Amino acid sequence: MSFRPTEHTLPLARTTANGNMSPLAFVILFGNEDTGNWTKFWEFVKEIHPSVNALKTTILTDQDKGSTVAISAIMPEAHQFHCSYHRRQNIIKTCGGHGQTPLTALWMYNLLCGSNSLSQLHATQEKYYPQMHPTDHHYLTKIDDRMQYPAARCSMGPNICMYGHSASSGAESMNNANDLARQKAAVDILNAAIKIIQLEGERFAWWKEQAWNRDQLLTERGMTLMEEAFKNINVHDYAMKVVETETYTEATVTKNVVNSKNYTVIMPKEERLGSRFGSCTCGKPAKDGIPCQHMVVLVKSYGNGFTRIGIMPYWLTTAHWRVQYPEDIYCRTEITMKAIQATSTPEDDLRFCPSWSAANKKGRPKKNKRIKSVMDHIEEAAMKKRKRRVKYFCKICHKFNHNTQDCWKNPENKATNMQGSTDVGDGGDDVVIGDVGDGGDGGDGGDGEIGTA
Repeated sequence: MSFRPTEHTLPLARTTANGNMSPLAFVILFGNEDTGNWTKFWEFVKEIHPSVNALKTTILTDQDKGSTVAISAIMPEAHQFHCSYHRRQNIIKTCGGHGQTPLTALWMYNLLCGSNSLSQLHATQEKYYPQMHPTDHHYLTKIDDRMQYPAARCSMGPNICMYGHSASSGAESMNNANDLARQKAAVDILNAAIKIIQLEGERFAWWKEQAWNRDQLLTERGMTLMEEAFKNINVHDYAMKVVETETYTEATVTKNVVNSKNYTVIMPKEERLGSRFGSCTCGKPAKDGIPCQHMVVLVKSYGNGFTRIGIMPYWLTTAHWRVQYPEDIYCRTEITMKAIQATSTPEDDLRFCPSWSAANKKGRPKKNKRIKSVMDHIEEAAMKKRKRRVKYFCKICHKFNHNTQDCWKNPENKATNMQGSTDVGDGGDDVVIGDVGDGGDGGDGGDGEIGTA
């Protein structure tokens, strides 16, 4: 179970059986997304959805400080997990790189995210961590493994499954879908709330129709994932041994390769919404929420009631989709301002933010303001000092604010700096960088040379 708090309008959403985002709560706040506002939001969520505060709940966030503090205080049982998209963007901003260079921070993060089990995760860390640059290693280890790597999160309990690691695309989709309500929030918070309810009512009715008109056992998203799971799996490359019990089927699957590991697949005999999705010691079913190759081998070679559709997880079935969109539930969206005025008490202490509290922006031009001519623009451009821009690029950390020679990660540059710290000057003189063209006060140092004061 995973929930994703998105940006701007502060909705809380979860993934449906068809892979779409479905909101659980909305709140419109005037002001910044600080700890106080996030606390109000999560208190509201806990009031209407107390089941969110559970050990199996995973909340994907962008690790905003105000949000993390509020979630820890209001939802102590739920676990926070760093959105993979935001985490990668933070790594690129801080450490650079594009993920293709070995032993860089982004390359290591992608490798650890692909680990299916906790043992594989630890083995990879022990192998590559000592070879990494100290800065990249420190940045990756600042966050606990259970908050950034799916394998570590899934190892915290038997009922934890991570079938979603990113919240960015869904957040942007929801923000775009509610753009009309966000526009009205700048004018009237009441109109914005009415618009959100109307938009959600329309979407709920549309998805309910899609769910109850579908006659296949799996949703469209479920069918796509099933085809990917069963693709390019040859049963002749594996050996299998099956043991039947009263409650489950246990299979030991081994690949026909020297020193290959044995993996144990456990499939329950009792169905849940038409699904017999189980577990495997390889860790992939819990990490990705889809059958692994060992489950596929069991279905293809053993049979005995196992089908492709039957081993898919229940949260991808049409039956679960219909549970999320009940047929007898309707969203009442016939809300008018007259009805609200007749049945509600006005909030006399609610005020708009004063103009001086916002940033100084140009806004709409004054009617009596003189329009500048072409000559005015030419004179202003001539008076401005033209700034020469030099584009740098470092091949070590892949950043554009310095070159490779000046990179502090360059071993040759590090040796030069250590020598210069002991040899420059007489031991008491300060080292200054002269201005371009005259060498500064350090004599005739030339362009950009270093002189002594």
